[in-house]
Amino acid sequence: MAIGTSIAFAELFRNLVTSVNEDFLANLPERIFRFVGNRYYKVRIPNANLYELLTREIDKALKRDEDTLTFCERVGSEAYLGETLPCVLFIVKKFRENPQRAILEAVNYTWDSDTIASIVGAIMGAIYGKSAFRKEWIDGLSGRLLINGKDGVIFEMIDEVKSWLSS
Repeated sequence: MAIGTSIAFAELFRNLVTSVNEDFLANLPERIFRFVGNRYYKVRIPNANLYELLTREIDKALKRDEDTLTFCERVGSEAYLGETLPCVLFIVKKFRENPQRAILEAVNYTWDSDTIASIVGAIMGAIYGKSAFRKEWIDGLSGRLLINGKDGVIFEMIDEVKSWLSS
């Protein structure tokens, strides 16, 4: 599950960064299913597999206009991919037009908030770029990979990946 999801997310980010027109986010569950298959992993929803969580449960919650806290308490939001992934996709789909709100929802209404918010932030950043976020959220970022590392390294890497992907 972890490997398949990682590959699907790598495809997602490649497509978002290179501005592919396909709504890759909508097709992410199918791409994950390609790798994971119909196997049942331990999830909080009885008799559900990961694909059902990423499709049926998210769709039902969005139609009911369920809030983030309710959804993530029901499916779980702890440090387990079978819980993290549904929460990430729910938040991104529900707040797709409001990237700042999506990050705030992830930070405030999930248990493993650092992980979930960082994934939500990465997706929203790939979709909208840093200009979609408050200036004070961006200005203080060092761009370091290590505590004592060189400032700006991560920004250089992002620019290199964008250049490589667009060539």
